[in-house]
Amino acid sequence: MSVKNSVYNIPAGLPFAKTLARQLFDEHSDNQEQLADTTILLPTRRACRVMQNAFLNVSEGKPLILPNLQAIGDIDEEELSISMASQDDLEELLNLPAGINPLKRQILLARLIDSADTFTQGFHHALFLAQALGQFMDQVYTENLELGALKDIVPEEFANHWQITLKFLEILSESWPKILKEQNLIDVADRRNQLILGLSKYWQNTPPQKPVIAAGTTGSIPAVAGLLSVIANLPQGKIVLPGFDESIDKESWSALEETHPQYGFKQLLERIGLEHEHVQPWPQCPSQTESHARRILAHELMRPAKTTSSWTNLAQGQSTKETFTAAMKNLNWFECDDEHEEAKLIAVLMRETLEDPNKTAALITPNRNLARRVAMTCRRWGIELDDSGGQNLAQTQIGSFFALINQVCLENLAPAAFLSLLKHSLYVSKDKQNIQSLEKMALRGPKPKG
Repeated sequence: MSVKNSVYNIPAGLPFAKTLARQLFDEHSDNQEQLADTTILLPTRRACRVMQNAFLNVSEGKPLILPNLQAIGDIDEEELSISMASQDDLEELLNLPAGINPLKRQILLARLIDSADTFTQGFHHALFLAQALGQFMDQVYTENLELGALKDIVPEEFANHWQITLKFLEILSESWPKILKEQNLIDVADRRNQLILGLSKYWQNTPPQKPVIAAGTTGSIPAVAGLLSVIANLPQGKIVLPGFDESIDKESWSALEETHPQYGFKQLLERIGLEHEHVQPWPQCPSQTESHARRILAHELMRPAKTTSSWTNLAQGQSTKETFTAAMKNLNWFECDDEHEEAKLIAVLMRETLEDPNKTAALITPNRNLARRVAMTCRRWGIELDDSGGQNLAQTQIGSFFALINQVCLENLAPAAFLSLLKHSLYVSKDKQNIQSLEKMALRGPKPKG
């Protein structure tokens, strides 16, 4: 397949997973078993679960053999070993050390930090620094860079505090690799990169003849971008972009900066060697007037600063006014005094929507605390929301119970923690009166000395 015919786009405003699944389902309507020959690479495991549900929806719940759904960041080594059984590179990939547990890594890094001569802030603070160092290290691997190059980032003539920072980072460039070698482990991000690069090399040398689709990713990770570039050149390889601006003009495309949402697409297409005007719409994308109008509005709002002079031409046509009017339809703005009021408003809006059995509602927010508040408010009305972000273990009933047990042990039966444990719903006791008496007689008043 030519690169010009391998990159597609599902516009913003359309349900990505459902639109993708619908087309593939229709393509194999005569022989649905062939769907199993298709490999779909998605950004995360959660995206794989969403795609599974999308196929179930388009098949109306009927039994269906699904395509091979895989998260790009979690390549299945068993499938990799089967597909590369005759390859010389297979042994090297299968012999990769296991990925180090994140908690173990944090503790080992904290020990290194705490043992430094210049560090005097205690092990507790070392744990926080270790977490930050681990995140920094993952970013280095993600950008496909080498930790050994850290010593070259600050010239010797720079200020002394820069040299102190560089000396501190020797923990990562010198001490940490030795510990990993002794433990026969490897950083998870580094391991992921090596597996992705190994798969890219294999597919480049031995292109699969069955369909391979990479969907929903922009290739922001260099190793993933390399894999997408290989997929675009496969005989049956396809890349499906999420929310690419198909109407962007050449001047705006050239003026895109790193902070622009479309810049990731620009980097990817340049790596593939494809002009932006050659990105095709995904087949059978439904035409929605309101959605199309909003895409035009978003396109104009997100113009690079260098091309905003084009806004002067927008007021000249009646069609533009009608388009923007359609774009603002059913779009509302609410101002709230605080997060509590915001959560109550969202919950009420969702409840009103769900009163119509033919409607659904979704809350999209990076604020996990707000999402929890909305879910709790809806629960009072008997509405259980499906939170795709999951729930923190410490915020579950059993998680909070074990956290209290731990707190009681650490604080040597401190009154507040001990009483909280006794009053927890999972604490097995029917004698509430004795607990209340214990609180009044022994757990109130000034804290005893010693």
